[in-house]
Amino acid sequence: MMSKILNSIFIFCLLLFTLISAVPVKVTNQLPIKSNNSKFDNLTIGEIMNLKSSDLKNSNFSNNSIKEKIVLHFIKKNISKELKKGSLNLNSRLDFNEVFADELYQFNFGGFLLGLFLGLIGVALAHIFSDDLSFRKSSWKGFGVLLILVVLSVIL
Repeated sequence: MMSKILNSIFIFCLLLFTLISAVPVKVTNQLPIKSNNSKFDNLTIGEIMNLKSSDLKNSNFSNNSIKEKIVLHFIKKNISKELKKGSLNLNSRLDFNEVFADELYQFNFGGFLLGLFLGLIGVALAHIFSDDLSFRKSSWKGFGVLLILVVLSVIL
């Protein structure tokens, strides 16, 4: 019974890796988000920390995808690190469109899935076969999520 489950997981990971590597990646120098005087142009750090993914639905962002939800989480995490260091305060103003576009451009969903489903093997494959820094960083983020899930499953 256990071997059937492990075989199914292995086949799923192989299929997923094959699908990810078979899709050609279109690299552009344009950022996917353009600022058109939206309500997100000049937000304070406190307002950004209170944003929810549902708040992005009525903005000029492309769509409310899972990738954008993950990117919003990473932005909040990076801002909270900067707040703890003391380099930012809650009243500082920031162009959220620009920050979101930069982070969205640096996040690679294929690398994230590679690290998530294949763990350290996926991270190693990302470092061996890719020269793209965002792909490599995203594979580490996926591996980190995998570790958190493993720890939570062991604890619970």
